[in-house]
Amino acid sequence: MYSQPPGYGSSHHHHGSIHSTHSSRYSRPSGYGYQTAPPPGTDPTLWAYFTGVDTDRSGSITANELQQALVNGNWTKFDLDTVKMLMSIFDVDRSGTINYNEFAGLWKYIQDWQNVFRHFDRDHSGTIEGHELSEALRSFGYNLSPDLLRLIEQKYGAYCLSSSSTSEFIV
Repeated sequence: MYSQPPGYGSSHHHHGSIHSTHSSRYSRPSGYGYQTAPPPGTDPTLWAYFTGVDTDRSGSITANELQQALVNGNWTKFDLDTVKMLMSIFDVDRSGTINYNEFAGLWKYIQDWQNVFRHFDRDHSGTIEGHELSEALRSFGYNLSPDLLRLIEQKYGAYCLSSSSTSEFIV
């Protein structure tokens, strides 16, 4: 099972590109007590993303709602397995949905991964090439042989190492 990365469960609010604050395990009728204005201390932009994703107005986001909202750089949806993995990491109350605070942590996590990608895409090509991948892995403490790096590139190809497939890069 996945565990939540350090620093991702707090109420840090970051801007980014995705599309209600009750963290109860019990479901409420759709739209019941739904808050359209951001709660005090909430990032209004992130709240707008959250409420845009919460299409059933339940105050929390399901895996299907999250998948509809998360898009790769080429406007394809995130892979459902990636969405489920993210849900398992950030659904800290194990309700099966993501409330606003959990969404804020998830949002920061995705933004951080996008920043990692941009950092290692030195030539700004939109892909992580062999030498860039090698540097990225080395910076994370993995010193792989050139043969193993070639195998990784062959297995996962440019697709998962391109900015158009953020969901595959995160995994």
